[in-house]
Amino acid sequence: MTRPARLALSLVTLALICAGLAAQPLEDRIEQAIRSAGGSRTNAHWSILAIAMDSGETLASMRADEALKPGSSLKCLVAAAALDLLGPDHRIPTTVHAEGTRDGSTLRGNLWVLGLADPTYNGRHSDSASAALRNLADSIRSSGIRRVTGDLIITGLFVYADGRGATDVLGGGADVCVLSNYRGDRGRYTPTDVGTARIVGQDDFFREANLAAGRSLRSQLREIGVTIEGSVRQDSTLDPPGTVIARRLSPPLDSIVRRVLHSSINLHSDLLLLHLGAQMHGRLRLDAGISAARSWLARTGVSTDGLTMVDGSGLSHHNRMTARQLVAIQQWMDDSPAADAWWSALPTAGRSGTLAHRLGGTAAADNLTAKTGTLTGASSLSGVVRDVANGQRVAFAIIENTPYESAMSTSRARQVIDRVALVITEGVHVVDLPVTERFGSAPDSDWTPQRGVRFTSGIERNTPGGDGRAGRLTRTGPGQAMAVTGPEETRSVAVEAMVHLSYNTSVNESRSVPYQGIVVRADGDNFIRFVGDFDRDRTLKIHAHVDGRWVRLRTWTFPDDFPDPGGSGWHRMRLELRGDEITAYFDGQRLPGDPITTTLRRAGRCGIYAWHWGGSRSDTNLAHFDDFRIEELN
Repeated sequence: MTRPARLALSLVTLALICAGLAAQPLEDRIEQAIRSAGGSRTNAHWSILAIAMDSGETLASMRADEALKPGSSLKCLVAAAALDLLGPDHRIPTTVHAEGTRDGSTLRGNLWVLGLADPTYNGRHSDSASAALRNLADSIRSSGIRRVTGDLIITGLFVYADGRGATDVLGGGADVCVLSNYRGDRGRYTPTDVGTARIVGQDDFFREANLAAGRSLRSQLREIGVTIEGSVRQDSTLDPPGTVIARRLSPPLDSIVRRVLHSSINLHSDLLLLHLGAQMHGRLRLDAGISAARSWLARTGVSTDGLTMVDGSGLSHHNRMTARQLVAIQQWMDDSPAADAWWSALPTAGRSGTLAHRLGGTAAADNLTAKTGTLTGASSLSGVVRDVANGQRVAFAIIENTPYESAMSTSRARQVIDRVALVITEGVHVVDLPVTERFGSAPDSDWTPQRGVRFTSGIERNTPGGDGRAGRLTRTGPGQAMAVTGPEETRSVAVEAMVHLSYNTSVNESRSVPYQGIVVRADGDNFIRFVGDFDRDRTLKIHAHVDGRWVRLRTWTFPDDFPDPGGSGWHRMRLELRGDEITAYFDGQRLPGDPITTTLRRAGRCGIYAWHWGGSRSDTNLAHFDDFRIEELN
């Protein structure tokens, strides 16, 4: 879409202009989202691109050709190239070769095992790593061999139990060892989503992984009556001597890729890159895989200028990619014979993989599919989402980099990226109301405290889907406490917030607050409240308070075993108001029943709310909220 086209006024926009509002181009909305969510630091670099999948129109482009550290989004290149070049049904073989002469059940010679970097000898693709290895051992026994007078020689790359054994020798962490083709990376530890990993050279890893796998295989062979009289050795040839007597095939490639992308398994992506090099260039080396991946990316028609690739995991700080290159991958795979395998491999917001706990309860949930990337000083997200404004599918990439020494926190970077992704999801026709959307974004925000209550911000918390900076209401004594914001008009709006509804945690310790939630159409003592009561009767309630009296509009009761998500106590509450109809949502789910029809309140502002039964001057933990936002409803 051209810039003039993006500025064309819809009928909705014309109506909003009458109210003093104007639609913004998507790029402007993205810039605003970055600023409001705290991502506009002077040392922050952003590379962002959003393109309509069907038309190819550029919807937003911000330094889209600047090469930045992609983190684990680099796995998209490895996985896409492997799926597209080798096919979703490709299986990685491990073959066993008998060198020498057979004398009945005795092999007078050596037994060779050729591994081609199969990442599936583990409990993720089989019942256990030992079960996968036993499958290979059983096939050797089925060949009739019971005794080998020579050595067991492991060649190529045979990785058992995700490098267990190699890790013991070379070091590692929660994510064991990862590889890098850049000599300066070796010996360094790098943070991952699950801990730390030690970066090692491929020669060291090949040697120790092969020896460890060979020792485990010999042990399993002994258990089933096959004896190796010689030693375990390792080699590098991909053309071992002798006759093939046994073979194990990995699960199909599409299942391997799904594990790599869903769980961001770093070593598996390195192994996939090595296997790609062996298949395309006949060399089981990182540089061969990198050459194959670069050549494949060039086939998409995108420039490979700026692409620097030294591993398959994305954990090296020497990798570089552009947002345009990441978007080109999504576009190409959409037309690939492997398209179905590709889209099922990417995590889905609010549902699966590394996005299971991100963007839940938003328009992106069950909609956006993308790969995440996280390094110290680098975060990214790349995938496809359906624009809820007009239904078109949008390929996008978002990359953030800050210097390693003064890196933006991981929680902050993810919060900003999620906000940008949500802006892309909502599309160019969504119009923001002129309110402060997130707590802690500005000290002079336009919140109006009511009845002597104070509103403060800046409490550092990690909340599911929130920005990590919770706001709170404080007051002493009983009564209602609320802070409201937004225009005092009757337009159809939705208001939502993360609300802390558990009182027996370190966040809220007071039992004097029976209700917390959100309010809409608040004007003085007249308002509608949507509140949760998990401490007494485990209910959600919608009440109207009009002219000094309460009117119950709806109550929902939860079963006794209803869980707090993650045990944190944070829940997402949302009310949608269209004219006289109210619809309630909790943790992204619409609550049962028809919309509530009421004429009790027709105007007022939106905000946050708590009811305080008692308290003292030292009781400041009245109510906690995060991620408050208001949006216009068409």
